[in-house]
Amino acid sequence: MHKRHSAYENLLLYLQPKQLVVFALGMAQGAPFALIAATLTYWLAKLGLDKSTVGLFGLAGLAYSLKFIWAPLLDRVRLPLLARLFGPRRAWLLLLQVLLVAAISALGYSNPAENVLLTGALAAAIGFLSASQDVIIDAFRIEILDDDEQGAGAAMIQFGWRIGALLAGAGALVLGKRIGYPDAYVLTSFLILPGLIAAFLWGEPRHIETPQARRQRESVEARLRNSGRTGPISRGLAWLYMAAVAPFAEFMTRRGWYLILIFILLFKFGDAVAANQTSYFLFELGFDEDEMAWANKVAGVVPTLIGIALGGTLYFAVGAWRALLISGVLMMVTNLMFVALAEIGHSIPFLVLTVGTENFASGLGGTAVVAYLSGLCNKSFTATQYALLSAVTLLPRSIFAGFSGFLSEAVDWPTFFVISTLAAVPGLLMLFVMRRIAFAEDGSAILGDTQPVKPGATAG
Repeated sequence: MHKRHSAYENLLLYLQPKQLVVFALGMAQGAPFALIAATLTYWLAKLGLDKSTVGLFGLAGLAYSLKFIWAPLLDRVRLPLLARLFGPRRAWLLLLQVLLVAAISALGYSNPAENVLLTGALAAAIGFLSASQDVIIDAFRIEILDDDEQGAGAAMIQFGWRIGALLAGAGALVLGKRIGYPDAYVLTSFLILPGLIAAFLWGEPRHIETPQARRQRESVEARLRNSGRTGPISRGLAWLYMAAVAPFAEFMTRRGWYLILIFILLFKFGDAVAANQTSYFLFELGFDEDEMAWANKVAGVVPTLIGIALGGTLYFAVGAWRALLISGVLMMVTNLMFVALAEIGHSIPFLVLTVGTENFASGLGGTAVVAYLSGLCNKSFTATQYALLSAVTLLPRSIFAGFSGFLSEAVDWPTFFVISTLAAVPGLLMLFVMRRIAFAEDGSAILGDTQPVKPGATAG
């Protein structure tokens, strides 16, 4: 059972050195995502590419939803030499960040107006490397935090993510207007490095094998010995089972596990519909780079930080179920602000209001979701299980983003954002369906069998 904290105790949790490490790691997650999402969309729109082509660039983020496929390798494979020098988590982080800086810099100089296929390939490569980095960072975060620190950790990773995305996204727009997008992408690529520095200063997290995971491993090894398989072959098969099968098998022991997957698939569907076309929408309303960057900086940062801070406190104050419900309703309603902006047109004050309310709701909901998913992870399988859960939350965005341009071309902007609002309803309905099955009586998340929970008992 998670210990409930007062608001003052939550504030002290945010100031712990380990939480500052989590903040820096969040920056490393947010920066690459912004550079292949909103910033790239605006750059392509300014170059004159049509909506459908720009929409297809949303598929570059598909790796975020498929990362659970290769997460077992990142979790269990030790890089030669680097793992011995720095530990397995930090070794992977070092390699992936070096490749990310190179890929982002290459994207800036890919000249999408003349070679859109190369730009698309580099955007997809960045998506793959960034998603792989997320696997390592999320495992690192969960492993260095105690159970009752996960709520504050969820807030801090969101703080860092938002700041990294803001500095990369708004920074690339401002720099792109003044020095050109190629150099802007090179400079903003280095925003991922604070996460690497923080991880190296903190040290390698300690891997935990829970009693349940140990029993699984020993059972597999015993079955292999009884079948006559011994030596390297036996150890290899046991390793493969623990890497690729055990994390998913353990998750499927959870009460209501299938409802959890359906819920997190649908929860942010409304945002998924709207996200990839928002920059194009603002471009068509006549907002330039400075106006968009200013609106995000002034109207985006403060409401986002407030939403994130309240999200971490709300999660432990009212329980997972109520926190998810409150934030889900707010995220749905704030989509209607874009309907109003479409009717009003080019208005800086209303753009500020729209961005501010949307970012507050997104910060609140994002923190609640991260805390919920983090609490579901067995610490023997953090990388793979969190990759699976977080990938499912991003799947609608990754898939629908590629086709949102066709929808926005078929209808006007007010209708488009009304559809995005209605798309949030199934996720909220699913939350009510799973209330009595996948949550404890007090609305807390049921963590499954890592510490066995009887039906009706509190585990959140």
